Amino acid sequence: MSRNDNVTNLLIGTLFLAGILFIAYSLFSVVPIIFAILIILYFTNLNKQLIITIAAFLIGFFLHKYFALMIMHIENSELRISLNRFSLLFVIGSLVVVSRVYKQPFRYNHKPVWNNTISFPFIWSGFHSVKISTFLIVAISLNSLVFLPFILKQDGTFLQKVVMLAILFSVINAILEEILWRGYLLSHLQESVNDYYALLFSSIGFGLQHISLGIPLVPSILFSFGGIFFAGIVMRSKSIFPSIIWHILLNFGMVFSGFNV
Repeated sequence: MSRNDNVTNLLIGTLFLAGILFIAYSLFSVVPIIFAILIILYFTNLNKQLIITIAAFLIGFFLHKYFALMIMHIENSELRISLNRFSLLFVIGSLVVVSRVYKQPFRYNHKPVWNNTISFPFIWSGFHSVKISTFLIVAISLNSLVFLPFILKQDGTFLQKVVMLAILFSVINAILEEILWRGYLLSHLQESVNDYYALLFSSIGFGLQHISLGIPLVPSILFSFGGIFFAGIVMRSKSIFPSIIWHILLNFGMVFSGFNV
């Protein structure tokens, strides 16, 4: 890949992240500018497959955000949150259309290769490597230790009250987000750019999309670091299932800790 190609792909990736930010903050009037630039890039014979993937994602994400605004008046929090998470199907559906057009594979719907290794901190390299199975156990254990003090602060009434919310949010959110970000989007990006680019931009985008849930910018950026290891464990295990397991348990910890979802 030439230097010009790298610069072009970086520009397209930047437009992707900017589009997520504008839509997440409901700055819809700015979004057409993003699409206008993408259209110009498309007709200059640049990375058309990447541009179509990004455009399809942003269209789906816009529909998801617009639907979320429409259901804000629903008082039942379990119903509202469930509908909000199910509306991720708008984004997934947009990428499914792209996958049909370009015959792009869903790479990670296989059994995990648990004996493959993942390195810290750079996924493929670092000062320490462990098996995927060991990494997942350690990651879940560390997450549990972080959440445990917050969970213990909650009274029994609160924990009983949020059980249904925890189940609905954790399962629906984790499965759909992993199918979207580490399933379709990561797979699609790997078809048109290198693995490092695919991992980085899908992970940053994953973090920034949490702004649409009302999470502030800085914590959302921190979610991007989690996204890197979600993507890493998927790419190294060649399966989406380890990240779904990790994501579900992480979501349970967030809800029972009293963090807003």
